[in-house]
Order: sequence, then C-alpha cells, then structure tokens
Amino acid sequence: MNTPEMSHPQQHAASGIEDIPEITLRVVLLSPLCGSLIGRGGAHISYIRKMSQAHVNIGPQGVTQDRILTITGQINAVNQAFTLVSSKLQEEALSQGVEGNSPVQLTLAIHNTQVGAMIGKRGVRVAEIREKSNANIVIMNECWLGTTDRPCQISGTAESVASAVRQIILTLVETPIKGYNLPYTPESNAPVLHPHSLQPPHAVLHYSMTGQQVTPLVLPPHAMPMNGHLNPNHTILTRELPVPIEAVGSIIGKGGSHISHIRQQSQALIKIQDSVPGNPARLVTISGTPRAVDVAQAMIRERLLTHVSRLLFIRLIV
Repeated sequence: MNTPEMSHPQQHAASGIEDIPEITLRVVLLSPLCGSLIGRGGAHISYIRKMSQAHVNIGPQGVTQDRILTITGQINAVNQAFTLVSSKLQEEALSQGVEGNSPVQLTLAIHNTQVGAMIGKRGVRVAEIREKSNANIVIMNECWLGTTDRPCQISGTAESVASAVRQIILTLVETPIKGYNLPYTPESNAPVLHPHSLQPPHAVLHYSMTGQQVTPLVLPPHAMPMNGHLNPNHTILTRELPVPIEAVGSIIGKGGSHISHIRQQSQALIKIQDSVPGNPARLVTISGTPRAVDVAQAMIRERLLTHVSRLLFIRLIV
C-alpha cells in the first residue's frame, strides 16, 4: 500500500513538528481476537515486530474482555505494524464467517486533549478522514470512567481502517497531550463499547448496589420485551443503583437524550423509579446480560462523574 505522505517523520518539520523519536498507538481489542494476533507460540506477533521494527505488545485481560494492543516506534514503523494487525483481524473475521463491509472493528484510546484536533472545527477533520479512508469513525462524547482517554471506534475493511489510523496518527503527532495522562486499562472496570460484543451470560445473578449477591433471578419470557433490549432465551442479571435526586437529570438528559444513548449503546433495559418521600435518592434499575449491565453501569457512572465535576467547578468560581 503506497503511503507517500508517511515516507519519513522529518517530512513533517515544515508543519512545525520537531524530530519525533517515537509515538505510541493504543488499540482496545476483545480478548478472543488477540489470540490470532499473537499466533501459536507468539509466531505472528513476532512476525509483525520483525516486519515493522515497532515495539508491539498485548496487555493482559482485566475485569472485562478487553486487552490493550500497544504499538510504539517511529511513525512509519507504527503504521506498518498496524497495517499488518488490521490485515490479520480481517483474515480472522472472514474465517469466522463475518459478512458485510466492516470486517475489522476496533477501538482506539485517544487522550481527551487530542480529540478536538481529531474532530476539527465543526467536524471538518474527522469528516475528511472518513471520506479519504472510507472507514466508519465514531468518537464517544466522554472519557472512560476515571481516565483521560476517550474511545474512538473505527470499522471497515483492513485497508480503510489502516488508512484512517494513518491520518489519525498524523493529527495526534501535531497535537501533543496536555495535562494529566490517566490511560484506560481493562482493570479500570469501564467496558469498551465494541460492536457486536455482547456475550451470553454464564450465571444468573441479582446484585444490590453494595455488590452483594442476593438471589438468583430469571425473568419469565412475558416480562422481557421481544423486540427490545433483552433476549427471552438468555438469563439476565439486575442491578439497582441509588442516584441522588438532583443528579437524575444528568442521566436522563434533555428530552431523554442521555438515557436513550445509554440504552442503545449498552443494549440493557434501564428504568428510573419514582422518588419516594423522604428518600434523597431514586433507584435506577439495570437489567440485561452481564456485559450489557456492565456497560450501562459504567456509562451511568460517567454521567454522574460529569455532574459532580460540574458542581465542583461551579463552587470554585462562585
């Protein structure tokens, strides 16, 4: 694949970029995909390292199914390594019978201070990347809980995804990270919203907000929407989150925009109970597969964290 714009890092000196010894690209992948990248006895990941001369490592799986693929090196080396990675992901997807125009689906971890440059004024830059690469790009509105990273989902063919990442790298190089850097890791318990990543549950559990297991629970078929978020053939779990009354609006959003987004992304059934006189909190009930509940809970906590941050900011300036 010809990439003349990436021929050598020094070509960017004219745009104000000094010598760049190395860059790091962080890719969030589902654990099952990492096995094919590593290969038997580490054969394939060794091949990627040899061909690209980049440092390529896959971190351990944490509390979620996510693992972090880290590629470090000079720009050309990182691009070459990622091209080999995307090709392998497409090969694996096709071998599994994946159909459609987006066999490669992954998530980049982008520092929050770099996202604005990626999007560009009125979305011009990200629109340009989409047009040139023919890849689908979705940048989430908020960081993973407790981190400074925002998920950037990219999907398409191996060639289109690699093309998009090459252009994203150029933008990131021109926009250094500012301030604190708290990168996302699977141990942070903030699931990535992978397309088609919801997994069947392995247990039927009901949890309270304290995290204690209460009783096994299976909803009868008539209690689950046939065309909604829950599958009557799956057992589900339910969690209840007490939310301060004054913070409920941050979860619902204007015209229900936030709660609708959380339901759509998590594929969980979410209900906000009516307030009870004398109780300063309202219960938010989340039901679905374990994966769906984890995703919904993480997104709700992100909304609450944003709400608290805004309150603290207001108090500081008043």
